[in-house]
Amino acid sequence: QAGADMIDEFENGVRIIEFASLNYPSLISNEMASVLNLKEIAGRNIEEVIIDFLKEKEILLILDNCEHVITECAGVSNSLLGSCPKLKIIASSREPLRIQGEKVFQVPTLSMPGIKETITKESAGKFESVRLFIERATSVKTDFEVTEQNAPALARLCAELDGIPLAIELAAARIKILNVEKILENINNRFKLLRGGSRTLLPRQQTLQALIDWSYDLLTEKEKLLFVRLSVFSGEWSLEAAEEICTGEEIDEFEIMDLLSNLLNKSLVISKEKNGVTRFSMLHTIRQYSAEKLASKDEIYLRHFDYFQKISLRCHPDVDIKLKLAWNETMENEQDNIRSAIRWSLENSPPLSAELILSESEYLEIRGNYSESFELVQKIIKNDIESTNIQKIDAFSDAAYLAGQMDGNETAEKYLLKALEYCKIAGSKSKEADCLNIYGILAILNGEPEKSEKHFEESLKLLENLDEKILKANTLANYAMYNSNVGNYGKALFLLEEASEIYKKFNNKDLFAKMLVSKGGIYFQEGELEKARTFIQEGLPILEEVNDQFSVTTTLYNLGNLNFTQKNYSESTDCYEAVMLKSKEYGYKNVFDRAYIKLGETALIQNQNAKAKEIFLGCLKSFNEDSEKLKLILSIYGLGNYYFQEKKYEQSAKLFLLAQRITKIYKIQLSKSRADEQKNIINELRDTLSENKFNFLEEEIRSLNLDHAAAIVLSMCNE
Repeated sequence: QAGADMIDEFENGVRIIEFASLNYPSLISNEMASVLNLKEIAGRNIEEVIIDFLKEKEILLILDNCEHVITECAGVSNSLLGSCPKLKIIASSREPLRIQGEKVFQVPTLSMPGIKETITKESAGKFESVRLFIERATSVKTDFEVTEQNAPALARLCAELDGIPLAIELAAARIKILNVEKILENINNRFKLLRGGSRTLLPRQQTLQALIDWSYDLLTEKEKLLFVRLSVFSGEWSLEAAEEICTGEEIDEFEIMDLLSNLLNKSLVISKEKNGVTRFSMLHTIRQYSAEKLASKDEIYLRHFDYFQKISLRCHPDVDIKLKLAWNETMENEQDNIRSAIRWSLENSPPLSAELILSESEYLEIRGNYSESFELVQKIIKNDIESTNIQKIDAFSDAAYLAGQMDGNETAEKYLLKALEYCKIAGSKSKEADCLNIYGILAILNGEPEKSEKHFEESLKLLENLDEKILKANTLANYAMYNSNVGNYGKALFLLEEASEIYKKFNNKDLFAKMLVSKGGIYFQEGELEKARTFIQEGLPILEEVNDQFSVTTTLYNLGNLNFTQKNYSESTDCYEAVMLKSKEYGYKNVFDRAYIKLGETALIQNQNAKAKEIFLGCLKSFNEDSEKLKLILSIYGLGNYYFQEKKYEQSAKLFLLAQRITKIYKIQLSKSRADEQKNIINELRDTLSENKFNFLEEEIRSLNLDHAAAIVLSMCNE
């Protein structure tokens, strides 16, 4: 196509010289002469004949498929260009000729959807790989078409095949007997599946296996060895990782850079710069080919595990924020490799896996991926993986904290008691203090304020004689949350200030940012809304910078409440919807429920009563004994408001009285704005129903057994 586009620019035209089927490099000049219709002349070599012919001509030569005769192509091209001033050459090859004056243009694979990108019937045609698949599929099955049902599978298929034209064509040819979904389902066996190219093509273009065999066979022995070893990496890798993991047995460390560069030049490895550092990767198809040549028990898997275990070691809580951020960045960059190393260790040597699992779980927790972190740390517990007592403490306490955040308080307490058992065995006061801190948080979520205060006090007492400053600050911050919940705002602010000073001393700006947001929350509780906004908006950008998704999510929830209270309903709805999206992605059940309830309250204000009722009832139906008690209380208050607006005052009064009673039982302190609103409605209900009727309803609610409060409310709403 390039030749056709440029033919008018060259007085003597364009010639294409194909080398694909040429098996003897020494015959390159003969092939060129044949295309140019030149004959050998006695006493002169053929290259001189070609130079004489081209010397004065303005001509473009396109040399196609030079990779297997690259050295000879480079020599002949250099000689011709040096003798023929008007000559231009385009050479297609897996790697550059590396001669003077050469400009390299990297030919990309066809454009394709991202591996997780969903396409619709309408958007399919914007990708070259999808268009090629459709064109080839319809040529073998005329009634093939893209539908809303098969479009997502088609997107994933083209991404899995890396936009490689031959792979796309061979996959499309299978449409005669398999639908798109089935082709995708079998793509892990791509080298068996993708066969049967045109008989008129070269053998290497008739199967995907043959295509890559062609490239592989052109490598030197050391290039082949490194190419196969590099398949141990998942996703991307660094030069340092390749040097440490892939050396030994015929390849020295100093050779890795040049060999990797050769594979890069030959398009078997891809590179890209990220934050000033070069990272390498392979296309999925190339990596699968390479991995099939690497023995599953090869020692390189252990070297891979050891390397990523070493760079994943958790930071001590008291280290400087710069080291934490550097650790976070390392963990982010190496997620594919770390997950792969964990899988390998669980399958081949489980005792090795505990520390790496705990490191990965901590990273995921910081990122806010609670459900994934919980699932991972449970592998240590459920598989009873051999580990140290400290590792067991960390596994059980992490699982307890995560279960509590995901609405699993009963499971959380069971895990935490186990962690405390191991604390006694190990004799670790600092770990015991940390477990008691977590116990305090769980007690808050479970509506047990006396227990919560007791656990925080015990934790702080243990820490008095220990040099664990960050752990102390964490406990102070959580103790402040308890005090805020029970209405001790002055003490809560004092505790937060003490924690903030420790975080500032250690330059822990992520934890300091949480203190800013927590202060904003307390001022919100007290009704000082502008002060609250100042602190929340100061902390949020810092949390976004350090990529703490859980804290970002809860802060957006707080900001939504602030906007809701100030009647900025459009802004509050945006916040709540963002919270629900993040909560759904990362598994924050409690936060999701709170935001969902607030959308119900917003619907009531906007006279969408049926929508509001559906939301409140939905939350009650999903409530269980492990659920956060605040979810129960807010859902009941919401339904009370709904019936108030519907003028069903007796029903409304019963619900408000019930919510009030549960709030007192669990000693949960509502925000000033919410408390004032509920008080005003209850006073109005008392006036509307009469004092005697209201007192009768109050006595009825007081007599109820609230062990199954959610079921009682659902029964009331069905009356």
